[in-house]
Amino acid sequence: MPYQYDEHERRHEQARRQRIMDGTWRQDAYEYLRRLLGAKRLNQTWGGEAVIDIGTNILREDSEGKATLYDRAPRYRCIVDGAELDNASLLMNQLLDGASYPTLMQDVLSQVIGLNDFCIRYAVKVVNGELTLELHPTSPARVLEAEARPDDPRQMSKVCEEWQYDGKPAERVWTDELTYLRTLDGVTIEGTEQPHNQGACPWVLYHVHGRPRLWMPYYRAEVVESTYRVAMAYSYLDHNLFEASWSQRYTINLAPMGADTQLSLDGTSAAVIDADPSSVLQLEQIDDSKPGSASQWRPGADPEVMGRAVARLHGRATLAAGGSDLAVYRKSGNAESAYAMAITREMQREAQVRLAPRMLPSDRLLAERVALACNLALPGLSLFPAGADWRVRYYALPPSAEELERLEKAVELGAFTLADLRQAVDPFASPEEVARAPVQAD
Repeated sequence: MPYQYDEHERRHEQARRQRIMDGTWRQDAYEYLRRLLGAKRLNQTWGGEAVIDIGTNILREDSEGKATLYDRAPRYRCIVDGAELDNASLLMNQLLDGASYPTLMQDVLSQVIGLNDFCIRYAVKVVNGELTLELHPTSPARVLEAEARPDDPRQMSKVCEEWQYDGKPAERVWTDELTYLRTLDGVTIEGTEQPHNQGACPWVLYHVHGRPRLWMPYYRAEVVESTYRVAMAYSYLDHNLFEASWSQRYTINLAPMGADTQLSLDGTSAAVIDADPSSVLQLEQIDDSKPGSASQWRPGADPEVMGRAVARLHGRATLAAGGSDLAVYRKSGNAESAYAMAITREMQREAQVRLAPRMLPSDRLLAERVALACNLALPGLSLFPAGADWRVRYYALPPSAEELERLEKAVELGAFTLADLRQAVDPFASPEEVARAPVQAD
């Protein structure tokens, strides 16, 4: 039986991941480290929240590194009875381009990977007699409640999202027909109910998983844990470097000469010497009958050895998150080498191939919903045929010259046919495209 969670718990986890993706997770990392070190030691000895090192973000590194599917804008095709309707395809692509769909989807895909689920709210409008499409990417952490569609448990039939009304927190509710505002107590605000004229609840959910459910907030929780662990390790390293640079010194039976006793703010007295970097501190023996000595504490660990250990932990976390050996190599090796660049492009295409089947159902649903909303916005024109089969043609990143040379060598040796070569560098190409189109390097 799958783990059961309530809406508050679901939103808490999604909001935590959203802060990591947005780079606003220092407080979360501080609380994580405070539970391990204790508040007194962390605040008084280490220096509090400011010492937390969040410069390494495993979750965002992993998400952005894999979010390459929309680096080249996909093309939508409207198919009816096996034939493409060019005018309908052109209009859909123009609407999506006007809404900055290719650019928005690069970030949306990264958020989908990081949060497991992400939302897009759409709105088709007629402005000055012309159709316009608006796309509003929305974090699931802002969705207070949602109901799954009876025919598709991965999509929503009703959404309640965070909103502001007259400067106060409120809720915006969306159904298949209406949108309205209500108070946090669930009371509908009078005069806010109106039809949205989109034909269906204007929200599309994108998922990194294939489960028949709206949310999986804890999917890949180990990547979030690794993010905190690596931040903790780098915070330890920073503290160790500080200890090595500013080691505590101590004296036995010695006192600085020329010290003045001054009162501190709390009323206690302390010996103070005004000095500059060129000063030499002179010590005098307190009790002539006893020997005196001066020394300093050593740091808790060798900074160089500890740095290598933290780097290995970072690399292990990257691999555990689903990164490649190359991603680890690029953090420590020569990332500008031709071999590294060629392998990187190939791995980016592999990420595109893995994610395309997960994004495709939501991309097709978005096209179907936008087509429905356009027909309702301009009734009688039948801009898009009902029941059309919307297909999405993704485009793989082109091969580098070095990679293409390596593949062509495989063709010369008989390991690849030309069709194999084309399919390797453009895995989204149809058989017809493979047969007629040449292979070109970027």
